[in-house]
Amino acid sequence: MKNGFFTRWERLWAENKIHSSHDVYPELNKNKLSGNYFIDEIVFNTEEVVCVDVGAAQGYFILQNHEKFDRIYAFEPCYPNYVKLAQNLNALYMNEKKNVAFFNVACSGNEDIKIENFSFYNHGSPYGSSLIDKAAIKKSNSQHSVISLSLDNLFTLIGEDRINFLKCDIEGSEFDFLCGKDISRIDVVSMELHRGTLGNKRAKNLIDYFKKNKFKPHYVSRKFDVNGECLFINKEALADKRVVL
Repeated sequence: MKNGFFTRWERLWAENKIHSSHDVYPELNKNKLSGNYFIDEIVFNTEEVVCVDVGAAQGYFILQNHEKFDRIYAFEPCYPNYVKLAQNLNALYMNEKKNVAFFNVACSGNEDIKIENFSFYNHGSPYGSSLIDKAAIKKSNSQHSVISLSLDNLFTLIGEDRINFLKCDIEGSEFDFLCGKDISRIDVVSMELHRGTLGNKRAKNLIDYFKKNKFKPHYVSRKFDVNGECLFINKEALADKRVVL
């Protein structure tokens, strides 16, 4: 597979010279770019608040909410989106002296650090989508490979004991990334659940896994939502008042 890092298409996308279909709807575009992820409903009572954003796209959620966090780690596998992410967050790092780090890295269920092949589409959202799908790779606008980390490896990389807020939007890889993994060191998981990719059975299994591991499902998207936001809160964090609703 030929990597698309330096193709004309990816450069034009990174330079905003071609756009997704959502760009004709400015208000939808603005809302979708930043997302909500229920952050305004949560108060953290900890000395420092650590945010990890997996599937950070172009970094607009962080730009709009960075004041709520002390340290931020952003992960985005799609290279043209990562170029925009780096531009946005570098300004935050340099101009506002914010503790933010950003990585052109994917997150998946692989326990070993692995290189994954992705396909990239410039439709379906203002920032396109990167998918691990062998069939889709042949039909995509561009293709690229990227290092992929498991949840355990992510913790090792960032060197944090606890993640207070995990924002997760990874196009269906949320099941492999979180289900069956040690999620006890996370206080809040706010994610987009991609039922259309996972199917209802695996989506339900992931929701049940959070419940089994003592997470309160504060909000769960409806079964007929192809993609819907969900919020799970660690009951221990609620009991200790590290998190207040």
